[in-house]
Amino acid sequence: MEHFNRLELAHTPTPLQRLERAGRHLKIDLWVKRDDLTGDLLTGGNKIRKLEYILSDALEKRADHILVAGGIQSNLAKTTAALSVKLGIKPVMILAGEKPRQKEGNFFLSSFLDIETVFIDASHPSQLERAMHDHAAVLERSGKRPYIVDFGASNGLGALGYLEAYRELEAQKKQKGVEFDREFAAAGSAGTLAGIIAGRSLCGSSSHIAGISPWLPEAEVTERVSKCTGELAGMLNENIDTGIEAGETIIDDNFIGEGYGSPTPGCLEAIRLLAEKEALLLDHTYTGKAMAGLISYVEKGIVKPGEKVLFWHTGGAPALFMLKED
Repeated sequence: MEHFNRLELAHTPTPLQRLERAGRHLKIDLWVKRDDLTGDLLTGGNKIRKLEYILSDALEKRADHILVAGGIQSNLAKTTAALSVKLGIKPVMILAGEKPRQKEGNFFLSSFLDIETVFIDASHPSQLERAMHDHAAVLERSGKRPYIVDFGASNGLGALGYLEAYRELEAQKKQKGVEFDREFAAAGSAGTLAGIIAGRSLCGSSSHIAGISPWLPEAEVTERVSKCTGELAGMLNENIDTGIEAGETIIDDNFIGEGYGSPTPGCLEAIRLLAEKEALLLDHTYTGKAMAGLISYVEKGIVKPGEKVLFWHTGGAPALFMLKED
């Protein structure tokens, strides 16, 4: 890891905490890795760990514009833009959808920054990726040096951030004398999950990992995990076993509901449970659905009573300000 340049942007190590009241309710030994606490820079969550490596690469390449894409409430777009401003690079956010009439949630937070924002009609990552490349070509023709952040910051460099997080977790596990039977994480663009999987493989952990997809089908998430871990393996010159074929890793797309950012009843129940029992806020786009998956696994008996379970809290709480309930 020391061969890769990294900016120190995240507040680490993030806490490893036991959720005693929620655990008693679910009849499991429940813990949380608090990566919602990586920093106060517009509440970046898991994005900051990825961007420590990606933005270091952008600086090395002397980029003067950073292009990032996502939904209007994208945590990644907001966080990348904020960090780019901090580093003195002009950010360009390419967002899916029409410009909202009101500035709310993450879009409201990012409106305080000096950002160029482009809105496009897009419903899939490939459309956003194409738009970033098109915009970069325009900038290049005007003599600029744009740097494209891969969708979700999910590539080998981004996954390095969560390999590093897993090494951090291993040290905390030893300190607290705990080994986990299972780990749960949201599996959006899959870079975070790929880094966690790589960490398990390279650190020799035996825990089972469940990646709960909040919007993409299982096959696409699996492909993205394989792409990221493949890039990471090449960068490190190491073999990385994803554990997918052996069933040690499960990619589950049964908790998506109506789609990206649309909460399911189980998601809302999970958000309420963690808030009521632990005063811990999840979001309805990623972590709420991931926790709904964990709870469902407990109810179905896949997670057995008394098992030690780790939940990766990857942030996203500002999106709750967009949530409207009946």
